[in-house]
Amino acid sequence: MELGARHSREERHARAADAYRRVLARDDLNEHAVLELMRSHARLGERSQGMRAYQRFAERLRREMDAEPGEEATSFFERLQQGADGVRV
Repeated sequence: MELGARHSREERHARAADAYRRVLARDDLNEHAVLELMRSHARLGERSQGMRAYQRFAERLRREMDAEPGEEATSFFERLQQGADGVRV
């Protein structure tokens, strides 16, 4: 997570996304990593990729834990869905 955060601070968003994907490869229910991955995609102008990350996570969470994603991730997903080009990340 720290590597992804460092890349984000340095505005290296593609590298940040890669770091968050590596976290998720080890822990696919890490909601913070999913949210940061979504933000990285948004910063890269890849809204659809961010939405897909959320959808995969939400489906997995429902199937494995019978739970729903948290408010912050859901709210960010909804803003991505609305297509706001200037989504605050």
